[in-house]
Amino acid sequence: MGCIDSKLKHHRELLEELETTIGQKPWHVRTSVPAAFDWLSEFVASLAKVNEYFRNIRHDAAVVARVVILAKQISQELLKLIDARLIRSKDTVTLQKAKSIAKNLDQVDDASDSFRKLESKRKGLHKQLAQEVLNKAGAFLQRASDPLIMADHAPHVLAALKEARPHIEEAPELGILMLQHCTTFGERLLDCLRVTGESDTTLFRRFAGLAKSLDDICTPLAEQAKISWPKLTDQVEHERRELAAEVAPRLVVSMANALERGLSDMDHAKISQMLGQLQPMWVMQPPEVVGRLTGVFSTLEAHVNSAFYRALFAGEGSRLESLVAFAKEVDQRRSTFLGEGADGDADKFSKHLERQKAGVTLKTLLENAEGSVAARSAELHIAFEEAEAKVKAIQPRERLKEKAEICRWTFKLTNGMFKAYSTEKSAEVESLYQKWVTSSKTEQNKAGLRRVEISILIEVGARRASGSKPGSEYTGSPRPPAAEVSTKRPRCPYGAKCYRKNPSHKDECCHPGDQDWDDLPASPPLPPSPPLPPAPPPAMSTRSIGSDGDIDSEVWPPCATTGTRTSVVEERFSLDFMLMTQVNLSARRGMRAIKRSEGLTFAQQHTQDYFGRVVDFVREAEDIFAAAALELRLLGDAERERMQTQVDHLLQAMRPALSEFLGLAVFIEDMKVIDDVLALLGVHTEGLGLKDVLKRVRLQDVLDELRLAYQQESVAAMPPWELLRQMCKHQPIGGPLYRYRVERIKTKIEIQTLTRRHVQIRCQALLSEYDDDGIFKASFRTGTVQIFLELQQQAVERGPAEVFQSTMRLAATWQCDVEPLVRPTRLFISQLVAGAVRSKLQPFARIAEALDVGNDVAKAAQRQLTDVCELGVLLVEIATRALLELDELLNTPDDSERMSSSVKQLVELRSKLTSDELSEELDREFWALFKAHYEAVFVTSTDMQTRAVEWAIAVCEQLGQTLPPWMMTKDQVEAIRKLQSAIGSGVESELREAAIFAKQADYKSDQQLAQMYESAMEQLRKLKRLPAGWEVHDLVGDDATAKMFKKVDITVYSLTHQFQRLFDQTNLGLVTRDRAGAMPRGYKVQKVESVWNVDSWSSYIGRLDAMTEQCKKFPGDAPVADWSRWSGPLLTDKFGTDILAEARLPSLAAGANEFLMFHGTNPESAHEIAVNSFDMAFACKTGLFGAGIYFAESSSKSDEYVKPNKEGHFPVIMCRVALGRINYCDSKDPTKDPGRDKLESSCLRGDFHSVLGDRKKARGTYREFVVYDHYQVYPHFIVWYSRISG
Repeated sequence: MGCIDSKLKHHRELLEELETTIGQKPWHVRTSVPAAFDWLSEFVASLAKVNEYFRNIRHDAAVVARVVILAKQISQELLKLIDARLIRSKDTVTLQKAKSIAKNLDQVDDASDSFRKLESKRKGLHKQLAQEVLNKAGAFLQRASDPLIMADHAPHVLAALKEARPHIEEAPELGILMLQHCTTFGERLLDCLRVTGESDTTLFRRFAGLAKSLDDICTPLAEQAKISWPKLTDQVEHERRELAAEVAPRLVVSMANALERGLSDMDHAKISQMLGQLQPMWVMQPPEVVGRLTGVFSTLEAHVNSAFYRALFAGEGSRLESLVAFAKEVDQRRSTFLGEGADGDADKFSKHLERQKAGVTLKTLLENAEGSVAARSAELHIAFEEAEAKVKAIQPRERLKEKAEICRWTFKLTNGMFKAYSTEKSAEVESLYQKWVTSSKTEQNKAGLRRVEISILIEVGARRASGSKPGSEYTGSPRPPAAEVSTKRPRCPYGAKCYRKNPSHKDECCHPGDQDWDDLPASPPLPPSPPLPPAPPPAMSTRSIGSDGDIDSEVWPPCATTGTRTSVVEERFSLDFMLMTQVNLSARRGMRAIKRSEGLTFAQQHTQDYFGRVVDFVREAEDIFAAAALELRLLGDAERERMQTQVDHLLQAMRPALSEFLGLAVFIEDMKVIDDVLALLGVHTEGLGLKDVLKRVRLQDVLDELRLAYQQESVAAMPPWELLRQMCKHQPIGGPLYRYRVERIKTKIEIQTLTRRHVQIRCQALLSEYDDDGIFKASFRTGTVQIFLELQQQAVERGPAEVFQSTMRLAATWQCDVEPLVRPTRLFISQLVAGAVRSKLQPFARIAEALDVGNDVAKAAQRQLTDVCELGVLLVEIATRALLELDELLNTPDDSERMSSSVKQLVELRSKLTSDELSEELDREFWALFKAHYEAVFVTSTDMQTRAVEWAIAVCEQLGQTLPPWMMTKDQVEAIRKLQSAIGSGVESELREAAIFAKQADYKSDQQLAQMYESAMEQLRKLKRLPAGWEVHDLVGDDATAKMFKKVDITVYSLTHQFQRLFDQTNLGLVTRDRAGAMPRGYKVQKVESVWNVDSWSSYIGRLDAMTEQCKKFPGDAPVADWSRWSGPLLTDKFGTDILAEARLPSLAAGANEFLMFHGTNPESAHEIAVNSFDMAFACKTGLFGAGIYFAESSSKSDEYVKPNKEGHFPVIMCRVALGRINYCDSKDPTKDPGRDKLESSCLRGDFHSVLGDRKKARGTYREFVVYDHYQVYPHFIVWYSRISG
């Protein structure tokens, strides 16, 4: 009932919320139209849910009427949203949502007819829009009635017709009107061709496309209207053929006459124009016209060839370029009109001219480049030496990556360029930015760290720079006025296509967009190939290479003023660090982007100028090589081979400068600039062999760094006493000098660790990068082994051991050949262990420390301890040393602390022998010596023998070994004494303590102790009345105070099959309101656990006996004489008897109406019930039959209350339930008749023990069995099952 009330309340609240929302006008337009439809769709879904509940479940007509009113209001609002804008936008997704909403409204209110109204309005809007577009097309046709202006209006008419096409599909009645417009449009196009086609032959190509589009539009419409549509494309083609027969011969004659008068530069454009006019008209010409055109092309080639040779000998580069371009056009036109020649080469004439031009151009290019490359290489060498000296002066090497300057902040100007703040203002902004970055989101919102305000001093003058706006020329500090520009820069010959990024080039030449570009005449034509320009002086380059290797943007130059008086004002700016924008608050300007650039490191600061020159050098040289490659392709084979040799020689001249560059870039680990240079070189990288050079440089650099990092004295590897001795020289512990030395040594250790870690990362990265290069990896590994061998040979005499560990670990990690390193390592570790064995001061500790070193080295080398240490001859000495320590211990009575310490040291020492063979050899040697010592002690002193046994037992327990067979354990004697005392007393706690002690003393090894142990177990079984199927030995456990509890998996197939039959036979397949989800077809038992809980069983047996005696007072009630009056016998009766018999468990007590019944629950509760049994404190107070524990006779009933575990299995507890005297209740509403309290009271204070709620009779579902005393229930089994879906 509680669940029903909550659902009713929920749906009433939902309905009230919907009514309130509709009452708030305008409620349907929240954001955009699509968003309104999304919201409206959710609204209608909620309304449908409310309608379903009150119409089909509650059958509440009044509420349904309210829902229908809401549906009608929503339908009206939906139709308002469907307008011409939505139809015109072609938003099919939104229209589909509207249709879905209308269909849902029709389901809520059958009389609303929302979908039909929506479709009617949508089609009406389509018709309206189609009429508007057709009227627009008609207006265009009316304005274009004159054929002379039809060409200009034709695209607009076609666009209007295309726009009307999709609307016509929804309004087919307007199809005839559209066909009329299309027919008129086609006739106007043909009239225009007839009038203007001869003067402008290109109209045929344009109108052919228009005709095809018009045919695509009209053909389906004509088929739909069942009328014919003449193909407009065929009519256009017919007009073209008729006109071509007249125009083409006349154009050919005109070109022939022009060629007879001679060809000049001014005639090139005219001939090209005539050829372009001829192309659309060249259709099926007679042979005499084709022959005349062939003669025209021959004459044209002769004229061009003559002019080309004159320009070639005169050295007119631009003239040659224009003639070659014109020759390519001639070849293209010949191929179009006459087809390819017999040799199939359509560009034969232009290629001939290009080959003639290429030889002269390439020779001049290479002559100019040789001298320039030599000069630039010399300048780069000087710059390299300066940069290298500055870089290597910074020590240690790690400092090269530290920042040398703060981050730079820039803002975007109106022209798209970025301009830098002043240094002081950048520092201020960076400080504010760091506060925002390091703060949490809560702090950012509270303190307003995301948006900050700064003040900037701005120059304001009477005149500003051209193209600038107020507030766009500031820097963050006052700018001094610049002098008036009195010189004009020459124009860049490349113009807008200039690729050069060198700042010095931008200072020397102006480009499109500069103020002085329009004031100068155009530059003369480019020479055939420009020579390599000399390197700019260092002072003129303002570009820098950032931390990521990219070239940073230049600092924006100050705007020049021409005698203008200026003043300085302070303006406020708001900066948003999340959006990276700034706004001028004082001038109320728009939002501008800001950008943060990382500051330069020391390495970048000292190398940026040199690297910039190298990049410019490579870029300019690559331009020459690209031009040379183009020219080489045009030469003949012999000439090409000769010129290629000169190009290769020029390429090799660059190698020394680039090798120096690679060395310095590798030293500072700037791979980005290396990648940039190699990318610029492209295919020439292989010709220079720079990749091989780079490999050698990187390999040598990383090996040098590796040697330097490990040749330093290892502070961290020094022995502790040696460190203490060094720190305490001439100063007591705790003094100021001591503390200073401690901190200094800590710092040295950290620096050394970081240095070595850095070089290891570099080595690993290098190996990964060249993973496919076997030769490189072999060279690296050979060099590494040589370095490590030198280090080990130096460390053999005085250590430290860390050298051997680190070198062996790295050698194994990098897959080096460690065999050369094994010999010095074995010598050092063997000497270390031998010295520890002979030590008189704490020998065990020193031996363990030496073995730790050996194990660490062996592990690092991925070897065994025997590979790095000769232990065979030292094991006897170690065993003898251990026995001497034991003998001294046994002669010192009552020193338990020292005994445990001795055991711990010996066990720890043995654990250091990681090899099983070494451990077994040490055991044999030690126990052989110990046996003789033990027998001697037995004769002299029993007390010493006891201590020896205790010591041996402690050692064996620590090692997980058994005592030697010749040694007796004192625990076994103590166990017999405890068992005898416990059996005599018969007390449960004493029996458990004695049994646990006997188990710990290995009672099975002694026959008498084993018999006494079994007698104690049997006495404990009888004392607690435990079932025969329970193993008391397992229940006793290892803790006498712990609960005697265990869950045992049942693996016997016949028994698990009985449970499967129980589930199958009691599955009634009835669905009640308590079931969530679909009804499964069946259940499959996956696992059965038997619950052994001694305390719960004892409480249950006691209650069962009492109920049996009470039931004897009511004959016929226990057992129930006639179950037929209560809807039949229990379904689990027979199955429960069979299951308990096969499990060797006590049979069900008929005198107390004891049955095996189902109880469904979740996995966590199942475990808690098994451990602690049921608890009435957790009983549901609002249950149908009161606060009790509910059980079922059907598996499908209990399945309604279960929840799965991670594997998807559900738990059901099979409980022994003592129903006793049953109170039968078949009321349809037991909460009222007779009421929960009366049912509970009948069992708690009356003569009944349980309640049978016959819902099978009342509702046709299941019978429910309820007890109100948890001692009447014992959870016997936990059955885990899975559902079989239908």
